[in-house]
Amino acid sequence: MKKSNTRIFAFVLTAVICVSLIPATATAATTRTRQEAVDWIYSQHEVRMAQCVDLIHAYYDFLGVSRQSGNASDYATSSLPSGWTRSNWGDTSGSLQPGDILVNRTTGAGHIGIFVGYNNNNVRTVEANSGYGCSVCDITDTSRVHIFERSPNWTHVIRPSFSGTNNLDPKDPSLIPPMPGGDTLPPLGQSHEIAGNRLTFGTDVAGTITEGNTQAEYALVLTEPGTLSVRVTSRVNGLRVQWLDSIYQDIRGTDRYAYGSPESPSVYEQSIDLEAGIYYIRISANSVTGTYAMRADFNAAGRTAVEPNDTPEQAQCVTRS
Repeated sequence: MKKSNTRIFAFVLTAVICVSLIPATATAATTRTRQEAVDWIYSQHEVRMAQCVDLIHAYYDFLGVSRQSGNASDYATSSLPSGWTRSNWGDTSGSLQPGDILVNRTTGAGHIGIFVGYNNNNVRTVEANSGYGCSVCDITDTSRVHIFERSPNWTHVIRPSFSGTNNLDPKDPSLIPPMPGGDTLPPLGQSHEIAGNRLTFGTDVAGTITEGNTQAEYALVLTEPGTLSVRVTSRVNGLRVQWLDSIYQDIRGTDRYAYGSPESPSVYEQSIDLEAGIYYIRISANSVTGTYAMRADFNAAGRTAVEPNDTPEQAQCVTRS
């Protein structure tokens, strides 16, 4: 009888040990409502955070789920807490919900933020470590959490599983809370800032690289998807041309150098299909000086550009307006 009791005790002890060795998994669901999440997200405005993922780590903590390690781009493929979903931007962009996490994995470590509202193509987000397009803050201070409103450049959407009512109207102005000190955020669609010199399509611009002015940036606003073409004529021996998205991330495959001289200019030309949004062309050079000229043209998706002067038969008169 004692031997039988001993065996039973040993079996129970083994079971307890086995259970204790099973690794803990992420908390499956949050007890927070979507409204509570939105209030918390806005409360992070001006909180100091070094990296964009720091805000997401704090968001996961607030929702009571285990943090995800890695860079922002890793959130496009990493495992999610139980009940959460992830989709491509194109499949979800028209039905975003406040509290959704937005991921941009187009370049390098990527970028990440939290959606709180939208107005047409202008997506309102709360982000850390991003200083361009900020609607209510000093855009030079990238070490704090800010509120942004700009055209989207996101690739993935992560939707947490909230407690209670799971939907809010992202255009509802009552979602925008008062800020510390009594200030309120501007209405959706207003106070959108664009860094750089805004370019007009089809217009040639001239620039000069000097020892005291080694860089220039030009903003290009695409109100619809299409093909953006850029032509740079360089009289500089080593002029760098970069394409950047609205959060100043390099667009892959667009970083080029043009080696020219006043006597023998070099021409850089490239065309890229892009979604609607704000983009920048950065012109720079190190330890060299000289002049350049640039032109940008845009052809909306589904439209065919027609050049009426390709042959003498097609030539058209130029009239003065």
